[in-house]
Amino acid sequence: GGELGARVFPIDGLDLYANYAIHRTEAVDEAQLRANDPVRAQDDRTSTHKVNAGVQFRSSIGLDLNVDLHWVSPQVWTIQVTDPVQGVGFARFDLDSYVLLNARIGQRLMNDRLELGLIGTNLTFQRNRQHPLGQPITTRLMGEVTFRF
Repeated sequence: GGELGARVFPIDGLDLYANYAIHRTEAVDEAQLRANDPVRAQDDRTSTHKVNAGVQFRSSIGLDLNVDLHWVSPQVWTIQVTDPVQGVGFARFDLDSYVLLNARIGQRLMNDRLELGLIGTNLTFQRNRQHPLGQPITTRLMGEVTFRF
């Protein structure tokens, strides 16, 4: 595996970033596992490819804007399941690739001591999971108030 990323600051208050990660998981003896248990041999448990990109802007009048975009490639999970007839076994669960878009708008007030913000997550309204048995990722809107003293 590996990761490559960059963050640049073309003008004061503007940040641009992007990164890419690659990850490949294999069993210690992949050939033997494929021959003896082909379902378990397909287990990845993470995306092979992950990409993140974003922009952050902090204005001189206290307005802050952030947008983050995340993409992950499909995943294959092999999870232990119980079968009343055959006992314990393994089943394959496929997760599709997905895009996650998050954003934030904020306003800094009182010499940056008070900050009001509105955060939106999963603004593409997808209902994907990060684990086959986990809760779907839902769209959320949250308000935040920060006071520094």
